Amino acid sequence: MVNEQYKAKFNKNCTHPEFRPGDLVWLYLRKERFPLRRKSKLMARGDGPYKIMQRVRDNAYKIELPSDMNISTRFNVRGLTPYIEDEDEGHKDLRANPLQVGSLMWSKSNNSTSLITSKPWYGLSLWSQ
Repeated sequence: MVNEQYKAKFNKNCTHPEFRPGDLVWLYLRKERFPLRRKSKLMARGDGPYKIMQRVRDNAYKIELPSDMNISTRFNVRGLTPYIEDEDEGHKDLRANPLQVGSLMWSKSNNSTSLITSKPWYGLSLWSQ
């Protein structure tokens, strides 16, 4: 009875994604399981996408892996992330341009000069002179 209450309280906010066979997922590469693919902290932490073959338990899935990996194909759901394809393949660089230039006008009045922009400035901080 008490254990059920603890379990319900603990699992209240704990949700695991559920995958179906055929779904694509990213695989988290733990250092213990993939020592050759995680030699340094600058190497990729994820690999994929890989295809889900079957659900083994509530928290484990069997994944289709390349034969050169030579590891078990069963993974805990904590190491899997849903793969979401980009709709627009044309935009590879999604960073905002920090040096976007708007049109500038200098206003001079009563011995002070100030900067007036007609477009917002992104990433730059300009001070009035």
